[in-house]
Amino acid sequence: MRAWLADAERAGLRVLPPRSGWQAALVAADHVIGDHGSVTFYGAALGTHTVLGAFPDHELATSSPIARFGRAATRLDPDAPLLPQLAADAARHTPDRFAATTRLLTSVPGGSAAVLRSAFYKILDLAEPDRPVRVVPPEPPAAYRRGWPDTAGVPPLIATAEPDPADPTAVRVTRRPAEPVAAGRLSLRRPHTVVHADEPQTRWRDAADAVLCGPAPGDPWRRLADALAALPGTRLAAEADGDACLVLDRDGVRHRLVPRGAAAPDPTAYASAFLRLRRTVAEPDGLVCTVRIGDRAVRVGVERLGP
Repeated sequence: MRAWLADAERAGLRVLPPRSGWQAALVAADHVIGDHGSVTFYGAALGTHTVLGAFPDHELATSSPIARFGRAATRLDPDAPLLPQLAADAARHTPDRFAATTRLLTSVPGGSAAVLRSAFYKILDLAEPDRPVRVVPPEPPAAYRRGWPDTAGVPPLIATAEPDPADPTAVRVTRRPAEPVAAGRLSLRRPHTVVHADEPQTRWRDAADAVLCGPAPGDPWRRLADALAALPGTRLAAEADGDACLVLDRDGVRHRLVPRGAAAPDPTAYASAFLRLRRTVAEPDGLVCTVRIGDRAVRVGVERLGP
């Protein structure tokens, strides 16, 4: 299962452990996208905005509560952008929207175990014990550790860095997980590929325009040089240095990109802006530009450190 979902996980999907965790995720969710499974129905019963990504009507009894819910809930169009569909349906959602069907979920809330116990003993033609059931957890709770397919928490990224039409001195940087782009879900203008130095997949390493290193102890410039040597098609290597970003290009020139004021959450995004600057400015040393990332604008100064 993890192998089937690996590309989706690297694009940002979080796969919950099989026995626990889904309850907390369901309670915390703002939106639920599901199918004909019980968890989807539980989300609707909680009053959470719930839509359907798939719903095989032919597998369900038409008079069942879940089938009725399937006929009432909105079904997503896989060929249309997701966010506008979610927003439009959420705007008209109310917590009691599916109450006509979700109230059929159970007539004895919290009492299903006792009802089923009595039913099973009756089927077995045995007298039900008069003592209460001893309930113990099936296994000790343990923290869930994801591990593979994470590398350093940085999936391959497809980025763009374009002059901002609203400000000629600014560069707007966008970065998206590469997997949906590669699957043809997004069409971007003049993109470049950013990977981490620990990236395990050859196809992304070979496509990299920029490689990210760290965090790790030791000499960062040595790490950047080693990363460039390992990926001969890469144009530059970068690493966060506090709120700043260290950049080493293919010619061995070192630069430090320093925020002047409030910094971006991830300083390595400055490297994408630097790639764009190098196309239009022969030597950007001393240049100060605005890097726009989402709704944040960061003034970034370029300092050449050598050689």
